Amino acid sequence: MTPEQLTGKHARLRQELAEAFSATAWRVGRIDRIVEELAETERVMASGQAQDEQTDK
Repeated sequence: MTPEQLTGKHARLRQELAEAFSATAWRVGRIDRIVEELAETERVMASGQAQDEQTDK
């Protein structure tokens, strides 16, 4: 995934999570799935940034 795609996915997941938490009845399975996917996306984003920093040196 390109950095732009990752950023878009991250924004979409954050929006989905906000919507899930604002629901009257929380769907725990949905919230857990979103949180897991969001964490994985953030790990990928962080690892890409770390690689970019190393190549700048």
